[in-house]
Amino acid sequence: MLTPGDKERFQVLLMKAVDAELSTTEQSEFDQFIRSHSECKSEWEEFKKLNNLTGGIHMKLPDQEKWDQYWMNIYNRLERRTGWILLSVGLIILLSTGGFYAIRGFLLNPDIPMLEKLGLSAFFLGSAVLIVSVLREKLTLRKSDKYKDLVRLFI
Repeated sequence: MLTPGDKERFQVLLMKAVDAELSTTEQSEFDQFIRSHSECKSEWEEFKKLNNLTGGIHMKLPDQEKWDQYWMNIYNRLERRTGWILLSVGLIILLSTGGFYAIRGFLLNPDIPMLEKLGLSAFFLGSAVLIVSVLREKLTLRKSDKYKDLVRLFI
């Protein structure tokens, strides 16, 4: 009968044996478990069968044509565009809110004309939209930038 410590050690060795990662000393220790304990031997036999069954399974990747067809699907394009729109709107709201809190004292001051308040608000809102737009464009073009590996020298 295996003690709890021996059982735990056998489990560690069993996992290494399944992955073919046993050192020579571990292999001899593992073989000793197999020879001495019938439950260890039967467990090892089950794992070998399972490993043989799953070892032959390979995932077949779709052809490039299938991937192209997938991305041409309207749902997938709509899903991606909706994600970009929601991300952009969320960032614009966050940046605008941050700008509002930064200039809240200015906007809430009754002595400042409404036109100046509207102008400053438009400036911050426009800045938020442009920041998000530039970030999105840079992220999108980063994958296909043919000049990304060039070293730019400033003389």
